[in-house]
Amino acid sequence: MASRVRIKDHWAEQRMFLRRAIAAGIIMAVLVGAVLVKLVQLQVVRHDYYLDLSQGNRVRVEPLPPNRGLIFDRNGVVLAENLPAYQLELTREQVPDVDATLRTLSGLGLVEADDIDRLKRLIRSRPLFEGVPVRLQMTDEEVARFAVRRHELPGVDIRTRLTRHYPSGRWPFTRWAT
Repeated sequence: MASRVRIKDHWAEQRMFLRRAIAAGIIMAVLVGAVLVKLVQLQVVRHDYYLDLSQGNRVRVEPLPPNRGLIFDRNGVVLAENLPAYQLELTREQVPDVDATLRTLSGLGLVEADDIDRLKRLIRSRPLFEGVPVRLQMTDEEVARFAVRRHELPGVDIRTRLTRHYPSGRWPFTRWAT
């Protein structure tokens, strides 16, 4: 019985290996190209969209002052109570032009023109994302004046907080102190 011996064709094997290597290289190049196209789309084309999403996704810790209780005398008369107070805050990160915004607030009568330089220094000394109070104890008229023009002032907002109010005009226990 004669067995057949098969002779290897090295050239055919090299051509087959070369074809497979070229095919694998093309597939890898296409996949790397797809990844690069997606990266360009995310980083360049859609940059503004994802920047807005990330800004809205920030966690901000804001300390909340505790509410202070009412104080009554022995006859049930209120000696101390809490009243709402409005303050105007500016967040530098959200304001395109701080100087123009302060000039507009000055034009509305919410900020004194003499205080603008001091406010600029105060605003620049705080972190970008932190709200800086530019006006404390606003009246209802001033709040209404700001509310009408609020859409023109991005990054400026009114914060409500509670302040202590003594209906008798001062802390009543001081009258007994000697």
